Amino acid sequence: MCLNFGYKGCGGNKNRFNSREECLNKCYSKDAHNIFLECSLGKEEDLTKCEMKYPMETGYQESLNQCPTGYTCTPGFAMDFCCNDKNLDLYYKNTEPKCKNGKKALEYRGKFCEDEFCPLDSNCIQLELFAHCCPK
Repeated sequence: MCLNFGYKGCGGNKNRFNSREECLNKCYSKDAHNIFLECSLGKEEDLTKCEMKYPMETGYQESLNQCPTGYTCTPGFAMDFCCNDKNLDLYYKNTEPKCKNGKKALEYRGKFCEDEFCPLDSNCIQLELFAHCCPK
């Protein structure tokens, strides 16, 4: 997962990318690690596999195997898993943030506001899992 941070050292390091796309090409955007973060919020737990159907004629996804109540079959990179609905809600709240001033959140996302990754003309908002930048 690509997260921004303010680098305060000198000379740079190997964790430096000129664009988000460059980072995503180096770090997988929807790999097994992301599905574990999405489903279990990064906690170690066994996930139940499920199977999604992708009908060509409609383009929508349909779950073939029932997940337990309170869980949704969620597509991963190579496998689909039953994810806790509360965890999914929290994950999407943190990865698709809304700014209180009604403006659209900037693409920048970090772990903590203390990492000072937001542009000067924005405010950093800390959520449960990630921090994001809202225009002033």
